[in-house]
Amino acid sequence: MTNCLQRYGRSLDLMSILTRVNHEVAYEFESMASNPEYSGKKQVSSIVSTLTKDVFFPPKKNPARP
Repeated sequence: MTNCLQRYGRSLDLMSILTRVNHEVAYEFESMASNPEYSGKKQVSSIVSTLTKDVFFPPKKNPARP
Protein backbone atom coordinates (compact mmCIF):
# COMPACT_ATOMS: atom_id res chain seq x y z
CA MET A 1 0.00 0.00 0.00
CA THR A 2 2.80 2.42 0.80
CA ASN A 3 4.25 1.91 -2.68
CA CYS A 4 0.90 2.80 -4.25
CA LEU A 5 0.47 5.83 -1.99
CA GLN A 6 3.92 7.09 -2.94
CA ARG A 7 3.35 6.40 -6.63
CA TYR A 8 -0.24 7.66 -6.99
CA GLY A 9 -0.94 9.70 -3.85
CA ARG A 10 -0.67 13.06 -5.57
CA SER A 11 -2.71 12.19 -8.64
CA LEU A 12 -5.46 9.69 -7.76
CA ASP A 13 -8.28 9.52 -5.23
CA LEU A 14 -8.14 7.05 -2.33
CA MET A 15 -10.45 4.43 -3.86
CA SER A 16 -8.45 4.38 -7.10
CA ILE A 17 -5.27 3.88 -5.09
CA LEU A 18 -6.86 1.03 -3.12
CA THR A 19 -7.96 -0.59 -6.38
CA ARG A 20 -4.33 -0.58 -7.52
CA VAL A 21 -3.32 -2.08 -4.16
CA ASN A 22 -5.84 -4.89 -4.78
CA HIS A 23 -4.30 -5.50 -8.19
CA GLU A 24 -0.76 -5.66 -6.80
CA VAL A 25 -1.75 -8.03 -3.99
CA ALA A 26 -3.71 -10.29 -6.36
CA TYR A 27 -1.14 -10.47 -9.17
CA GLU A 28 2.23 -9.77 -7.56
CA PHE A 29 2.01 -11.49 -4.15
CA GLU A 30 2.69 -15.17 -3.61
CA SER A 31 3.34 -16.71 -0.19
CA MET A 32 6.74 -18.15 0.66
CA ALA A 33 6.45 -20.36 3.74
CA SER A 34 8.87 -22.87 5.23
CA ASN A 35 6.17 -25.52 4.79
CA PRO A 36 5.86 -26.23 1.03
CA GLU A 37 2.14 -26.87 1.47
CA TYR A 38 1.66 -23.18 2.31
CA SER A 39 4.01 -21.75 -0.32
CA GLY A 40 2.83 -20.39 -3.65
CA LYS A 41 -0.56 -19.28 -2.31
CA LYS A 42 -2.34 -16.14 -3.51
CA GLN A 43 -4.33 -13.45 -1.70
CA VAL A 44 -6.98 -10.95 -2.66
CA SER A 45 -7.69 -7.95 -0.48
CA SER A 46 -11.15 -6.46 -0.08
CA ILE A 47 -12.30 -2.85 0.07
CA VAL A 48 -15.38 -1.87 2.06
CA SER A 49 -16.21 1.82 2.05
CA THR A 50 -18.93 4.18 3.17
CA LEU A 51 -17.25 7.22 1.64
CA THR A 52 -19.62 9.62 -0.07
CA LYS A 53 -16.97 11.83 -1.67
CA ASP A 54 -13.60 11.38 -3.34
CA VAL A 55 -10.63 11.65 -0.98
CA PHE A 56 -7.42 13.18 -2.32
CA PHE A 57 -4.06 13.79 -0.66
CA PRO A 58 -2.91 17.24 -1.78
CA PRO A 59 0.74 18.20 -1.37
CA LYS A 60 1.66 19.93 1.86
CA LYS A 61 1.96 23.68 1.62
CA ASN A 62 5.40 25.03 2.48
CA PRO A 63 5.11 27.58 5.29
CA ALA A 64 6.32 31.04 4.38
CA ARG A 65 9.81 31.65 5.69
CA PRO A 66 10.75 35.10 7.00
